[in-house]
Amino acid sequence: MKIMYFYERKYINMAIHDLLKQFSPDKKNMLLILEAIQANSEHNFINQDDIKEVAEYLNTGFSNVLGVAKYFSMLNTQSRGKFIISICSSPVCYTQKSCNIRLALSDLIGIDKNETSPDGMFSLESVECLGHCNIAPAIMINNEVYGNLTPERIKDIISYVQKNNSLPAPYQADTIVKKTNHEFLLKHAVADKPHTFDEYRKTDGFNAFEKILKRNSKEIIQEIIFSGLRGRGGAGFPTGTKWKFTAEYDAPQKYAICNADEGEPGTFKDRPIMEMLPFLHIEGLMIASYCIGATKAYIYIRGEYTKSIKVTRDAIAILYQTGWLGQNIKNSGFNLDIEIFTGAGSYLCGDELTLIESLEGKRGNPRYKPPFPAEKGLFGMPTLVNNVETLSNIPLILNIGSEVYCKLGTETSPGTKIFCISGDVEKPGYYEAELGVPLSTLLYEYAGGIINGNKPGAILIGGAAGTFVALSDIDNVCMEYDELVSKNYVLGSGAIMVFDENKSMYDILYSILKFFKHESCGKCVPCRVGCVQLLQLMKTLQKSENKKAVFEKMIEEAVFMAGTSLCALGQSPILPLKSAFTHYFNRF
Repeated sequence: MKIMYFYERKYINMAIHDLLKQFSPDKKNMLLILEAIQANSEHNFINQDDIKEVAEYLNTGFSNVLGVAKYFSMLNTQSRGKFIISICSSPVCYTQKSCNIRLALSDLIGIDKNETSPDGMFSLESVECLGHCNIAPAIMINNEVYGNLTPERIKDIISYVQKNNSLPAPYQADTIVKKTNHEFLLKHAVADKPHTFDEYRKTDGFNAFEKILKRNSKEIIQEIIFSGLRGRGGAGFPTGTKWKFTAEYDAPQKYAICNADEGEPGTFKDRPIMEMLPFLHIEGLMIASYCIGATKAYIYIRGEYTKSIKVTRDAIAILYQTGWLGQNIKNSGFNLDIEIFTGAGSYLCGDELTLIESLEGKRGNPRYKPPFPAEKGLFGMPTLVNNVETLSNIPLILNIGSEVYCKLGTETSPGTKIFCISGDVEKPGYYEAELGVPLSTLLYEYAGGIINGNKPGAILIGGAAGTFVALSDIDNVCMEYDELVSKNYVLGSGAIMVFDENKSMYDILYSILKFFKHESCGKCVPCRVGCVQLLQLMKTLQKSENKKAVFEKMIEEAVFMAGTSLCALGQSPILPLKSAFTHYFNRF
């Protein structure tokens, strides 16, 4: 038995040596190497010998590699089955009875959460969000997502896997492009069919990039400032101003990053752009790189978005083949290389500074700021980080001109926004509309109203780190940055989660706080301890006779966290907590 073990280890070690040679011995490749090792492992995990190999190859400490392997939820250091079943427990999936899906799976394969079947075929896990909230409840098996699940569909899936030792076609039905007559970004999107390079060129693709190569970068930045485009990642910071700050710093190297790590529950706006219009955000990234003086750019895509990763990788390969990327692009003297970097399951990596830490091969822990990325970002150099949706606006703005663009949306929030509507509506999905669109229009005209003719019970906008909207405000709220702030709401990522009158308000808020606890990196005490305390108080709230006192204690704790936590995660629980207390206390 020992001889077999050593022969197996020798064979696997040789495979790892070959695998490692595919990557330069640079610490920034650590996460990519670990992902590759796990993907090539017979049992879907990274063992300690593998970690030692990586540490030696990258000339770093064993604990550094282990820390990264332990941090990201999509990596595992324990042996697992051939088919990894990940059950989504985001607020929408949780209230759509993902627990029933887990029970059905447990009955069929004979294991519970965090267990592996004795035959090594299945492992059952829970994940916080898969980014497919519009087809809740959803699961992911290896790299395939299955949505709109019922116990009967689960039985069909498992029976197929057991019979064929492979995965069936996914139950998704989420690639329908829902037209609203307000498409700007999604005008040329075709369901389940990525734009080819030739198709993109026929719709003025790369016209903007060709033109800017002959212009002064300061003029282009000024046009983006005039357009009033605000970042679509959640904060709503003026995009042109961010570019201007980064461009003003002198450095031997600058970087541009496309943040495609949308991990906010309820948010899936970037996915349709990447899957159907891959060249659009890439062109935006190319323009941004030129304007700030970057010759190296990255696209950081969340690991669960396997289709987005493939489509984007294929698009970049075509751009290199056709001379749109690389050295001396179109004889302009401008050089640009773009590299895809895949995340591995961390909500915090959606924050630009945390994303930069991950890109450098570290755990996804937030950085202290200042300095901000514009001054000192990736590898200590000036860095611009923009969201997929933000960058996708850039070529279109430059094609039509900032003056025309400003006619879309509102005076302080120009343009359109992709709104993600999920939960108890008749037609969940993504809808593009001009900023300033009434919330009622999104819910009742576009999404078809509350499912089965029920009444709304609660509406959460902006994702888990968002705010609950008073039901009396549904007809009075317009979806744009400043008006929402004036009403103590946030637009955030544009997520809208709808829960009907039959859903438990306790379950909704519990799932949100559970999400924050799971995603806290633990670096700062207020967040690490506070998230645990909030979840414990939530359990107390369910049984307490004095719910008001418990709720007030939770808000007190969340206020302290907001004022003392290092990053946005610890500063976020106060938003859903306070708005839930204000508008829905009678439902607890």
